[in-house]
Amino acid sequence: MNRNDAYIQTRAPSTIPRAGERHRNLKPMWSYYYDVGNSFNPQYVEQSIRNTTKRCDEVAQMLHYPHEGLERALRWWIGCDLIHHQLDWPSKNIIFGEMFDVLLVDDRLRPRVYVETKTPSPLKPLPGRAGFLKRIPDYPTIAVAILTDGWRWERYDCYYDKNSLHIRDNTIVTLDFQQPMAPDAIRDFFEPISPHNFLEVR
Repeated sequence: MNRNDAYIQTRAPSTIPRAGERHRNLKPMWSYYYDVGNSFNPQYVEQSIRNTTKRCDEVAQMLHYPHEGLERALRWWIGCDLIHHQLDWPSKNIIFGEMFDVLLVDDRLRPRVYVETKTPSPLKPLPGRAGFLKRIPDYPTIAVAILTDGWRWERYDCYYDKNSLHIRDNTIVTLDFQQPMAPDAIRDFFEPISPHNFLEVR
């Protein structure tokens, strides 16, 4: 199914398969439904990300204002082009902030996904990991946290237990768009942040 079909096909909420089984018990405070297909196209996701990194390179070459980086521009393009247009998160569930760059909230406005963006710098180590990990427990409802500079992506799957937030199995799932990416790897990385896992869908 391509993206255009996503706005045509509708299903009853009870028939929608959910990848995040651990979130099924979270009931919405208010009913907010939206029409969406059953999945996303990893090739379109990859193209969106590669277009964003290319755009960052072009802007960096043309704009040279002192101390002006591309982190905020990257944040906007990821939130709009990738999260909204490709992964189909409704815009009202995407919150841009200062301490938390991008929060994806559920129907009860609880943060479920946290995305931290850094200035694109593929030749340098991905910065800011310590501060990023330190902020995650401030919202114990966060299920997935992602750190990215557009080129490199790190996903941390989280769960809350015994009054503290934990990284599931202490594992990090990574993508590196400086090299070719397999569609299955892209799907496996982004499927856990699909809105199907957190929003009521029909």
